[in-house]
Amino acid sequence: MESSGLPRQRMDLGGSFRSSRVDLAVLEGNVRYQLEIECLQKQLSQSVQDNQRIQEENKRLQQELSNSQQDTAHVEQLVREMRELRVQVDKGKEALELSTGEVHQQQGQIEDLQRALQEARQEVQELTAAKENFETNTQQETCRLQERLRSSERLLREEKIANERALTDFVSLVAVAVLLKATIERALQELQHLAVQVRDLEMLLRNCFSLVNAIFAHGPGDGNPYHSRQMTAALRHTYVERCRWLRCTESAKRNEKERKGTKRNEKERKGAKRNEKERKGTKRNEKERKGTKRNEKERKGKYRKCEKERKGKYRKCEKERKGTKGLDRNEKERKGKYRKCEKERKGTKYEAK
Repeated sequence: MESSGLPRQRMDLGGSFRSSRVDLAVLEGNVRYQLEIECLQKQLSQSVQDNQRIQEENKRLQQELSNSQQDTAHVEQLVREMRELRVQVDKGKEALELSTGEVHQQQGQIEDLQRALQEARQEVQELTAAKENFETNTQQETCRLQERLRSSERLLREEKIANERALTDFVSLVAVAVLLKATIERALQELQHLAVQVRDLEMLLRNCFSLVNAIFAHGPGDGNPYHSRQMTAALRHTYVERCRWLRCTESAKRNEKERKGTKRNEKERKGAKRNEKERKGTKRNEKERKGTKRNEKERKGKYRKCEKERKGKYRKCEKERKGTKGLDRNEKERKGKYRKCEKERKGTKYEAK
């Protein structure tokens, strides 16, 4: 019976080593998530710089557009002046036609006026051509600036959408990091319990080996104080009780993990409902993004409810283990007795609030 119990203890030690490897893998995953969070933060800062640069470019384009509008107003003023000059020239021509008696005396003045008129016409033609060219260039420049403005607005919208996505990814990564931290804490506690059990097992094995060595060192006979039926029965009883205690401890721990696994599955089912509320943009999600006091306490590990649940002293968990008649909030929700779910089924104003 003693020889058959030793391999079982070796198998338990191997299981503890495998669990430590799993914990190391979890730690490596946590480091990898932290690196991804830092990369997302760098990308977010780069996108903010790109947004600032695009806004500066938009301001410069708007300034150029206002300058082109001022140039257009100046050209229109020149055109109005040339029209007035043309009216004055027409009036001078009528005066020349009426003063036919003084044509010979004022022939030199008429030739000068004709030359001035030709020059004015040439200038008017040049200004008209320049105005047409300027209008075409202004229209082309305006179209180009409008196209650039539309493209910049589209880029801004895309950058805004990308920033929102990056922010949501960052929030989800932070939540995952918090969950990983809690998982690592639970794993460290389990490692501490396993270390205590391993130390106890080592002490038991050392005592057993010392007794066995003492028995074989003295040999059989009446002079061997360790070679008696009472000593052998006591050693066997101690070993059997220790093995029974270990099995009971493992079974109790396994049952406790199964109960906690049921509660974790229940939390996951409620997590789906919570994600649905977050997609709809509830007030609770807004408080979580802003970082309320309760979430801050949960992250720091100082929230009283979580602390009591980890230590196994919370009254609700105690009642669930003892099987009392008191129903907690989760139980009431499952059985349809919680007031909030009752109001949601009846379609009251609670859901609208």
